[in-house]
Amino acid sequence: MNVKHFLALLAVPFAFTLQAQTPPSPSPEWQPVEVVNLQLEALRNNNPATDAGIATAYAFASPKNKESVGELANFSRMLHSGYADMLTHTEADLETLEVSEREAAIGVTLRLAGNSQHRYIFVLSRNDGAPCDGCWLTDGVIPVERADPPPLRQI
Repeated sequence: MNVKHFLALLAVPFAFTLQAQTPPSPSPEWQPVEVVNLQLEALRNNNPATDAGIATAYAFASPKNKESVGELANFSRMLHSGYADMLTHTEADLETLEVSEREAAIGVTLRLAGNSQHRYIFVLSRNDGAPCDGCWLTDGVIPVERADPPPLRQI
């Protein structure tokens, strides 16, 4: 991870802590690695009574992702059953694998209690139009053994 990504990742949780009452939401100002970090922080700090962290992560899902997953309740069930490590990780290392003008792949290594690790690739695209024109939103998350990016589509 280069210094720029490290500094950005330090700033994101700090900004989130300062505005704990207002969860982060998509903005054209967020870069792909920041979007993934915001989602992971929200999930790690999820309140099980309200699933507010899961709702924050869902806000960063692309329209295509939401169409595939369905409503927030489905997204929540999916996280609890298939991606529970995102709710319980102790640390996350992020690496920008590929970024084009329209798409990005961010490698994530989650560290869990007991020193186990799980790896994922977050695939993002820059949204056109509603809900947030120019925002980076998550199209999907791929569990991987090694963090090789998927090939980006030619646009």
